[in-house]
Amino acid sequence: MTMIPMSGFSPQRAIKMVETIRDQLVKQYPDKKDSFTANADAYIAKLKKLDDSYTKSLSEAKQKNFVTQHAAFRYLALDYGLNQVSISGLSPDSEPSATRLSELTEYIKKNDIKVIYFEENASKSLSKTLSAETGVDLAVLNPLESLTDEQMKDGEDYISIMGANLKSLELTTTQAGKEIAPEEEEDTKTVANGYFEDSAIKDRTLSDYVGDWQSVYPYLKDGTLDQVFDYKAKLTKSKTAEEYKAYYTTGYKTDVDRIVITDKTMTFYKNGEEKKFEYRYAGKHTLTYTKGNRGVRYLSKQLIRMRVNSSMFNSVTTKLLLIRQLTSIFSSVGKAKRHFIRNWKIGLLTTQVTYPDSKLRRKCWPTNQIEKEPVGSFFDSNRNLSNC
Repeated sequence: MTMIPMSGFSPQRAIKMVETIRDQLVKQYPDKKDSFTANADAYIAKLKKLDDSYTKSLSEAKQKNFVTQHAAFRYLALDYGLNQVSISGLSPDSEPSATRLSELTEYIKKNDIKVIYFEENASKSLSKTLSAETGVDLAVLNPLESLTDEQMKDGEDYISIMGANLKSLELTTTQAGKEIAPEEEEDTKTVANGYFEDSAIKDRTLSDYVGDWQSVYPYLKDGTLDQVFDYKAKLTKSKTAEEYKAYYTTGYKTDVDRIVITDKTMTFYKNGEEKKFEYRYAGKHTLTYTKGNRGVRYLSKQLIRMRVNSSMFNSVTTKLLLIRQLTSIFSSVGKAKRHFIRNWKIGLLTTQVTYPDSKLRRKCWPTNQIEKEPVGSFFDSNRNLSNC
């Protein structure tokens, strides 16, 4: 089974998670601050000790590549200088087909793999078969979800399981070995990365984005996104965490606090002031970027200023709206700036809406660029917005 990478499998990130939980509980129940703080401090001390054990052991790894049947440990690998290599077509309770066994045998021998990790103890039959054919050992990296009620009653918990996982990893890291190549190259040409057919492009209505939205820019400023930049830096190695933060500051910066979207209107909030507009769909524009991936801009023909009333709120949805500014719909789109707008409550990525910016003398959100507010922001009351 292939699993989504989980940040909690890294003790470094588990510390951050406990700190965040503590802070949120204190904010919600300030009268219990002392209790929350004391409990968090005690647990963080245990996590730091665990982190120290991982750091000391894995910093001296002779083999930095480990092979798993479940790809859940990417955060752990990145935080401690390892490389997770996942393989498919293996189940802990059944033997692979003859064809798959032949493929695995060739792959294991070619890369001199000594240990393959499963999420639970593999069957004796599978262990015997793989050992006989390839000489590989099977071991467990526990993703915690397989922790049983009986184990918890016996006192097993995150600390003990992650301690056992370290001992298991050391079966690989204490043995010298060569670089292990992935069995198959990861397919990066996915829809999520901007690779799709024309037939997949559909017209969208504003009702697709109904909700109460907030910019992620405040989270960038207060450091909440720092761990995201740290992860990207370790994953891509093309920029440092600080360089990523500077890069996304350029894209996220805005002085609009909030946007409320109904099926026909958009209301923008800035410094306690609000402006409401009627949205009129003007079609879509497909963009092709230099590396071959694509994007779709959904355009507004007009945003007409409306009188703000007191009953303009709709129910909050659990989507995330991505609004991009199109620097010029008639020229290169390479300079387009990204503005991720987060749902007021949760925030999940869906799609995007885009409007021409001030270079076309149109007056559309976002209002604030890196250095100055463009001509004709929504909050420039001296300008006519009827041509937006």
